Amino acid sequence: MRVAVVAGPDPGHAFPAIALCLRFASAGDQPVLLTGTEWLDTARAVGVEAVELAGLDPTQDDDDADAGAKIHRRAARMAVLNVPVLRELQPDLVVSDVITACGGMAAELLGIPWIELSPHPLYLPSRACRRWGADWPRVPGCAAGYGTWSCAR
Repeated sequence: MRVAVVAGPDPGHAFPAIALCLRFASAGDQPVLLTGTEWLDTARAVGVEAVELAGLDPTQDDDDADAGAKIHRRAARMAVLNVPVLRELQPDLVVSDVITACGGMAAELLGIPWIELSPHPLYLPSRACRRWGADWPRVPGCAAGYGTWSCAR
């Protein structure tokens, strides 16, 4: 199976994508990584085919102060720029990093199946650690907060 793995240049996203490409290759698949130019040689050095992810540089119309616009508006522009790359690669599947939404959008434009990669660890429940998303602040005059956390445990 030919797999395109799309990840932006942040090391916490590019390196897990490289590792995923290595796992695909060890399973007999043919992965290719689309990422920032700073990691192309690193990927190639470990045997991963890698090409530049087009459109990473912001334009004057990009608003990086707005996280939603940074992730989604830029992703829409990048999706269009990366359609020709994906068309040439002819992947059977696109794996798109969670903050590199252009991969999934480009796959949709081409009718290619895609899945989302979340490089963040999935923590097992623990009695000693709070649940993710359950760190409610104690608000004066509010019955919710730490008491709610205590009941949720």
